[in-house]
Amino acid sequence: MNITTAHLPLFCKTLEDAITDQKTWIGFDNRIEQLSAYDLHFFTSAQLAADFQLFNHSQGREVTLLPVEALLVYVQDTTRNLLKEGKQFSQLEIDDVTILGFYADKKMDERIVDLQELMDEFDWKEVLYDPLEANVQAESFEDILSFNKLEYLVEQLSVLSQSGQRGMAAVVELTVRHWSGMPMEAQIAEVLGGKYAQPNRELFFHHKNEVMNTENLDYLQNQLKFLGFGDGLNTQLEKNLKEGLPDFQLQASHQFGKDQMEATLYFKRSEREGQEMYFFNKYDATLTQGDRNLSQTFYINNKGQSITFKESCNLLNGRAVFKELAPKEGEKYKAWVKLDTSERDPNGNAKVKHFHENFGYDVKEALARLPLKELSDPDKVQSLVASLEKGNLASVTLLKDGAEKPVQITTDPQYKTLKMYDMEGKKLYVPAEKQDQRYGQAPGEEKRVENGLQASVGDELGTKKVDLLPVNEVREGMGQKI
Repeated sequence: MNITTAHLPLFCKTLEDAITDQKTWIGFDNRIEQLSAYDLHFFTSAQLAADFQLFNHSQGREVTLLPVEALLVYVQDTTRNLLKEGKQFSQLEIDDVTILGFYADKKMDERIVDLQELMDEFDWKEVLYDPLEANVQAESFEDILSFNKLEYLVEQLSVLSQSGQRGMAAVVELTVRHWSGMPMEAQIAEVLGGKYAQPNRELFFHHKNEVMNTENLDYLQNQLKFLGFGDGLNTQLEKNLKEGLPDFQLQASHQFGKDQMEATLYFKRSEREGQEMYFFNKYDATLTQGDRNLSQTFYINNKGQSITFKESCNLLNGRAVFKELAPKEGEKYKAWVKLDTSERDPNGNAKVKHFHENFGYDVKEALARLPLKELSDPDKVQSLVASLEKGNLASVTLLKDGAEKPVQITTDPQYKTLKMYDMEGKKLYVPAEKQDQRYGQAPGEEKRVENGLQASVGDELGTKKVDLLPVNEVREGMGQKI
């Protein structure tokens, strides 16, 4: 992307105002060729910028993130150099890799200065760092503060020594100058070897790749959170990213009510737009109830809404989920998704059925056929519909024969109706769709004959329901895409 000379004054003024307002990061759409001040989105932290990038990525849009101050310096310096050289130009190209590199170098310079000032605060003739003693031998509050400061210094020198050639050179210069011939001399080799390193990526960036890795980590952590895996995997995720392996897996588990869920998450490194990044590609979900297990592979769709961990549990229980889907070609659309165990692929995964929103299934209309207490409250109806669309087994109150009866319901999009169970899991009668029934009409007391007896809404039908789909006999190489 580039900036025309006509936009440069306003562009720079906008960046200067952002710095004054402590807005440290910006984001803009990669598709913009002629960048202007009106195309910039400002953020007060790298985390907020990463959230913005993640949201746009889920919508099929790519966003570039840059530090505001580094971008301003780059624009000003590049413009100044071109004018100094007497070159004519109508636009200024934005090189984001150069800007990130400049930002990383600046952060490195600041960190080295901070550590230099901290080194100068100690009388190294009297100081010796012993991590085994820690604060045990401290005689006063001042001693505790002094030890904590020393511990922080040693830790950060160790971290800096592992950040690359420049970081190693800086640590060598600092430790040799201050510790040679002093009690701390024995610690030089330990620090240069990174023994005390406890990296905190928020303290400083080692080089331009560290900036990219930080954004990649933030993106993946947010992705795991939004997909229902929480933040318990963050430490393992960061460790694997730093190891730089071509691919890796993480293990997750969670209890949803009585359902025990396990998942294996697959990550793979690949090149995108000239940058090496890790992507969350898929996860294998396994539902356990008693001595029965069922598994399915769910693929991560970065252009649309992927199946969350909780939704995978609902699908494995045989229920349907309403999702926005993004095919490789064509427009996004919404549909009900359900697993069909009557057909399986060679890897043992159930076939995925889709019932397009144009199929005509209306959850509100189906609810209107039932005499439910919740239907008298519009807010409860809205919450109920949202829960059913996620595939949940919702608890409601059935008004029957002048009494209130607790029941559970879930959707049945294939037959444009609902399924109802009592609290013990026995199936109850639900009226089918009527061609002449319209939305909003009060539910009718439809009846049918079941095993020779007349059944009305909420009457028991058949035997206790089975939550689980049939057992998956094939356990390896799962691959059905959702």
